[in-house]
Amino acid sequence: MTLFLKRWQKKSAKKSVKMSFLTTLKSRHSPIASGYSSDIYLIDGKITKVLEDGCYDDTLKEVVIQQAAADAGLAPQVYSVFEVSGAAVIIMEAIDTNRLKPVVSNTPIGYNPRELGSLSTRDMILGSKLFAQLVSCGIIHADFHVQNWLKYQDKVIALDFGTADFIEDASLRYLQKAVRSITPALAFINEYGLIYSMTESSDRAELRTLLRKASALLLSVSELSTAT
Repeated sequence: MTLFLKRWQKKSAKKSVKMSFLTTLKSRHSPIASGYSSDIYLIDGKITKVLEDGCYDDTLKEVVIQQAAADAGLAPQVYSVFEVSGAAVIIMEAIDTNRLKPVVSNTPIGYNPRELGSLSTRDMILGSKLFAQLVSCGIIHADFHVQNWLKYQDKVIALDFGTADFIEDASLRYLQKAVRSITPALAFINEYGLIYSMTESSDRAELRTLLRKASALLLSVSELSTAT
């Protein structure tokens, strides 16, 4: 983890500017999307994510986790991250939104996040396999709702790693949220014993082991391949 942070800190040293970065950005561009804590801009073919009042150390951690997912082909690549007065900024790969789309369209800010079990069987399986791939890469995405992953046919990618952690560092709460995320797919293949073991456990080490087992299972069973 320390080596990853040093890598990004070296690439993304703080930039000094004569004008306020945020003032210049907002006067010249309009966000293409906004969330609770960030605005997203498309500038020169790249995505600029601005987290106003964001903690720079937390943003660095988000970037390291996203890049680990990107290296596995599961998330957009990160090009740089830096801090300006009043904000942390991430520059990343632009998504082909003509093809990759949210699983549920037109969800307004303030929507009730839909989890995998409320989706169609096909979409539930696509999302569950993406989640399982993230776990296999050592990542727990703790905000895996319908706007934080995109699909095009059988291709899927994850977004927004601000509420994510490496599995070895993940809190009990994050691990329990991961259990809820993959429970519908495990139920689909009748793995009720594994579901019971995970839901009854409050031991982080045991949950990590069970989540890795469940994820490997979801990525290997033929029923899920046939269903998609």
